[in-house]
Amino acid sequence: MCSLISNPECFFFLQSRKSWIEETLFKRECVRFIPSSWDQHRCVPVCQICQNLIRCYCGRLVGEHSWQEPVPPLSFYAASGQEMEEDWSIEVHTRASPTNAYGTIDFEDTATRVCRAKYVRVAVDSKPEALLQLMLREWQMERPKLLLTVQGGTENFVLPPKVMQAFSKGLITAALSTGGWILTDGINTGVSKYVGEAVKVFGGHDLRKRNTVGITPWGVIDNNMDLIGRDVFKPYQPLGNPLSKRVCLNGFHSHFLLVDDGTLGKYGCQQGLRRKLEKHIQQQKIHPRLNQRVPMVCVVVEGGPSIAFTVLDYVSSAPPVPVFVFEGSGRAADLLSFLHKQTANDRYFNKHSPDLVCPAEQLNMALAWDQADIAQKDILVYGQHWPVGSLEKAMLDALVLDRVSFVKMLIDNGMTMSHFLTVERLEDLYNTPLGQTQRFLQHLVEDAKQTSLPAGYRLSLIDVGLVIEYLIGGAYRSSYTRKHFRAAYSRMLGLKSNSRRNGSRQDLQFFRTAQPYKRKVDSSLGDASLQVLFNFNDLFVWAVLQQRQQMALFLWQHGEEALARAIVGCKLYRSMAFEARLSSMYDNIAEKFKADSLEFGKLAVDVLDCAFRQNGQMAMKLLTSEMEAWSHFTCLQLAVSSCHRPFVSHSCTQTLLTDLWTGPLNMRKNSFMKMSYLCFLMLFSFVVLVKMENRPSIQEWLVIFYIVSTAVEKTREVLMSEPRKLRQKLKIWFSEYWNISDFVAILLFLVGFALRWHSDPYRTAGRIAYCLDIIFWFIRVLDLLAVNQHAGPYLTIITKMVNMFFIVVMMAIVLLSFGVSRKAILSPDEEPSWSLARDIVFQPYWMIFGEVYAGEIDPCAGGNSCPPASFLTSFLQAVYMFVQYIIMVNVLIAFFNNIYFDMASTSNKLWKYNRYRYIMTYQERPWLPPPLILLSHMALALRCIYWKLLGNTEPGERGSGLSEYYMFVSEEMSVMVGEISEKVNCIQHSLSELDCQMGQLQDLSALAVDTLTLLTASDSLQKEEARLAQCRINPTLQHVLPHSWTLPHRSNTDCDVPTTERNNLMRLAQTIPFTPVSIFGEEVSIYTLEEAPCDADADSPSASFWSSKGLSAILQPLSSEEGSLDGGLRQGCRMLCTWAEQDVLKPGLIYVAKAFKSEVVHVWQKHFPGSTALQLCLREIQQQRAAQKMMQVFNQIKPHDMHPTPRFLDVSLVLWHSNGQWLTIERNMTGDFRKYNNNTGEEITPCSSLEDMLLAFSHWTYEHSCKELLVLDIQGVGEELTDPTVIMADDQRWRDLLFGPDNLGVAAINGFLQKHTCNLCCHRLGLKDLRTRPTSSEISSEAGRISRKEE
Repeated sequence: MCSLISNPECFFFLQSRKSWIEETLFKRECVRFIPSSWDQHRCVPVCQICQNLIRCYCGRLVGEHSWQEPVPPLSFYAASGQEMEEDWSIEVHTRASPTNAYGTIDFEDTATRVCRAKYVRVAVDSKPEALLQLMLREWQMERPKLLLTVQGGTENFVLPPKVMQAFSKGLITAALSTGGWILTDGINTGVSKYVGEAVKVFGGHDLRKRNTVGITPWGVIDNNMDLIGRDVFKPYQPLGNPLSKRVCLNGFHSHFLLVDDGTLGKYGCQQGLRRKLEKHIQQQKIHPRLNQRVPMVCVVVEGGPSIAFTVLDYVSSAPPVPVFVFEGSGRAADLLSFLHKQTANDRYFNKHSPDLVCPAEQLNMALAWDQADIAQKDILVYGQHWPVGSLEKAMLDALVLDRVSFVKMLIDNGMTMSHFLTVERLEDLYNTPLGQTQRFLQHLVEDAKQTSLPAGYRLSLIDVGLVIEYLIGGAYRSSYTRKHFRAAYSRMLGLKSNSRRNGSRQDLQFFRTAQPYKRKVDSSLGDASLQVLFNFNDLFVWAVLQQRQQMALFLWQHGEEALARAIVGCKLYRSMAFEARLSSMYDNIAEKFKADSLEFGKLAVDVLDCAFRQNGQMAMKLLTSEMEAWSHFTCLQLAVSSCHRPFVSHSCTQTLLTDLWTGPLNMRKNSFMKMSYLCFLMLFSFVVLVKMENRPSIQEWLVIFYIVSTAVEKTREVLMSEPRKLRQKLKIWFSEYWNISDFVAILLFLVGFALRWHSDPYRTAGRIAYCLDIIFWFIRVLDLLAVNQHAGPYLTIITKMVNMFFIVVMMAIVLLSFGVSRKAILSPDEEPSWSLARDIVFQPYWMIFGEVYAGEIDPCAGGNSCPPASFLTSFLQAVYMFVQYIIMVNVLIAFFNNIYFDMASTSNKLWKYNRYRYIMTYQERPWLPPPLILLSHMALALRCIYWKLLGNTEPGERGSGLSEYYMFVSEEMSVMVGEISEKVNCIQHSLSELDCQMGQLQDLSALAVDTLTLLTASDSLQKEEARLAQCRINPTLQHVLPHSWTLPHRSNTDCDVPTTERNNLMRLAQTIPFTPVSIFGEEVSIYTLEEAPCDADADSPSASFWSSKGLSAILQPLSSEEGSLDGGLRQGCRMLCTWAEQDVLKPGLIYVAKAFKSEVVHVWQKHFPGSTALQLCLREIQQQRAAQKMMQVFNQIKPHDMHPTPRFLDVSLVLWHSNGQWLTIERNMTGDFRKYNNNTGEEITPCSSLEDMLLAFSHWTYEHSCKELLVLDIQGVGEELTDPTVIMADDQRWRDLLFGPDNLGVAAINGFLQKHTCNLCCHRLGLKDLRTRPTSSEISSEAGRISRKEE
């Protein structure tokens, strides 16, 4: 609770809240006494007996009314011959006045937890809009995503333990998992009491999450007068008087609407207001982004006769409200349950069932409830129909709502970022209103653009690019701010404006697909003009800038360049934390940014450590590879720019830097640089130590050339740095301390060099400039020592100690306070001069180091004249020495000591971090030292001119500074690869020789076997019998397969190949060059349906039989982004065939293996015990084979000018050896998967000749089979089809099940007859119009006749 004194804004908010409640919400009071009975007593005027006996229709006595007039407006008896016919009503006899009871209730008897509830007294005719606004804005309740209204008995009753457990757990689980509201009567009896117990056991402690609202009549509440008060905190005792007819409020509700109709002790006035509020909530959206309305469910527990009318009102409303009745709870609930069971097939009850919700609405509802498991299991299934763009919108909503599980699910089902992300969607994501997060992002845009944004400003991707560059800093350039993107973005905006003027977009067409996600074909002009492919990097940066850490962590795991993304996330969060600390408005989120930055930093170090342990060379290559998506930066450059010290000090990075420093850099530059610089210092020292002549000496000219060439090199560094603007180049260059030092040294030398050409005193000034300038060049030697492993950490500690600005300021204040007072007292007659400033600080400064000037302590000693009050200087000096020498100097020593111990543990890490800059400083320089470096500059200029003349860009090094090391490492790796290749070739040659020798031995053994066979065969008959015996199949090895719809099993005869020929073929295969492919996967057995003529005559009809022996193959499961293959009954997976026996499958091709779901197998297990999956797979294969044969006949009899020739894929049976599972397998189809009709008879509107033919094929199968068969569920890619359903009217019983379990029988045939529209193909095939179709009874009788005929 905020303090009203310290926070005036909170005070004004509370005042406005009070005024809004009292202006909007009212109470009701009876203002006219209408006696409810005249039989007890009659008198005039009103006597004391009448006041205590006669009650008004509102339930109050005369004295309990509040009158405005002194005399009550009533007559206690009627005149002669006059009847009292006036009826009491709320509209006439009550008055509305501002509510006087609202605030917080504290329930005192709930010792286990703190139970408090918001409450307000409202009139019975209050507007539901005002009540919803009260709950959402004033009470800060979360927007409801589900409304659970609990109806039932109001008197106490006993629930069975099982029913109570199911009711309590189910109700609270549904409310908490979906963010729903629970509406009850709010009293401490009946079903409301059980709701309170459920909240107590299974609910949470947070008041904002306990959205249990009680709508209770004000007049029936016990001790309701104790709740009167405006914005008060009222203790409440739920235990009332057992003899009282009033009820108490339940202590485990979170909010109460106390409905006042002006009556006292009368129940039921709240029902009308409650129903209005429920209907109004139903019209609200689950979320502002989602079009789905708030769903509502009525829960019935026990109840009296009025519950039946309540249930009827719910199910007959528009839209109908589902009613959930708890059987076994008693009375009305049991009666409704019994009626539902007895009239389950009655159309009267079925017509009130709610319409089926389309998949897109179901997905929106699951998204609002954050139930990804439900969406994955029941919504995103194989064969679902999706409107165009619905899944893209679901993905956008999931990102906005921060539903990580939904984003993962959609990505796993085939959603790709390159297809989903567009400029419009990305800008929508950045402009999502998120309160403080959006304000902070706009604050960053204002800092990046150095301007203020107007109200309602919409961020563009160019603004986002400026923010990214501002946060990362340095020479980083975002892809959103590059020239080609800006030009394309401008063209896109121009085309969009033109398209708006020309007209609106056409309505989206509905299409059907068997896959949950298909690529959206967007023909908008804007996207066509902007050829930019976005990926996970763009979405990751969005998640970081929007402060969605969990989403950022999930997106970090997807896509490439995970190491770079982790470093970028670390840098962005670190910069955002710095910006938040600078702005006092966002202090509360600075620590969160810092924690998120550390988390990504740790991820980057972990990834680098894992890569370095697996392969050190590749890890260093990973560090030094330039990434186009990240402004051509390397991971190492990003880590340095983000000040990620643990990353830079990692062993991998330090190994890279050590190899670079001690390798090519040491050989080419290090020794030259050291020797050149030492010679320069010796010459410069000689120049400043000897007399300066009128003309420069040879030594001075060498020094001049060295420093001028160094200035030229510094200029080259600035101009060739990566930032595109000179201001940015200078800013980055001056951010380094040593660059500032070099700039001052060069500038001071040039000033001295200019002055030395003039006569004295200018020449003397020039020499003094030389003398001061050499200090900077000597200090520059420390930069060379910084690379050393032993001296580097100490220099880091010294650098840290120099940062003592505030202590020096405090010491200077003490020094000046003493120096000015001392000088003023000792020299009262001084004339104005610059020497005064020197005298003020000269002696006090040296006193800090222990020089007390003992001879000058007493100014009167030695007979000198004493200035007035000169004795004070001794006292002031004593105080000054105590404060400055004892206190301040020791504080400074303690400061240095503290820094030393703090830095001793981290100095090595800091030195490793700074070591990168030291080494890169020398790596990026030309290899010649000054002044010979001018030759290198000339060579660079000539090479640049040469490439300009050729018209090509120079294929030189980029600004990373590690290109030479790339070449060095690549050469080493090339040598290693060459050595390994030689060893592999040697081993292959040895194996080839060994194989030749083994082949010769096999030839000899084969000849020996053949010779023995000829010797044992006495005549040709015996030889033939021996040959036949080898080819005969062992009956015990045959697989007995269950029922087939074709002929029994047959077997093939195999012909043996001579052993010698086989060996020759094997040796020949060894000589054929091929690319080795690793065989991964698991071994399976493939069983196929084969064709053979029934009789010896080749023209006779063929029959299908199962191969008696399974052929082996090896399949490897694949993970693909093309979408899920799961359907209603089966789940599929793409498999790569890596090896197959006798070409039963083709190695290298992708197949689809499908298995029945466990729940389907469980349902059919009682019909096919022991081999359920096998039986179902066999019938599924037979179903597709039947459709395949009918398609072959169809292609033969159709007219020749009907060119599309569709066909069904071949399907085989698979036994998975590892788990003994039976599956079906078929070739994978690539392309646009379409579904033309389903197994209920629904079909698409055809728009091509192929679609007309396939729909006509279903009609033809029905006529061709004499109305016995009907092929539906036709689907596939182009002319290749799969997964049909063969409908048989007499195949619904499991004993007669001939085809798959998806046969819907007569219902499917009726659906097809009702929904099929004959097209041109149907007329050309001579098919009858199905508009005059038989009834279901005729179809059943016809199917029975055919069945009896077959028997």
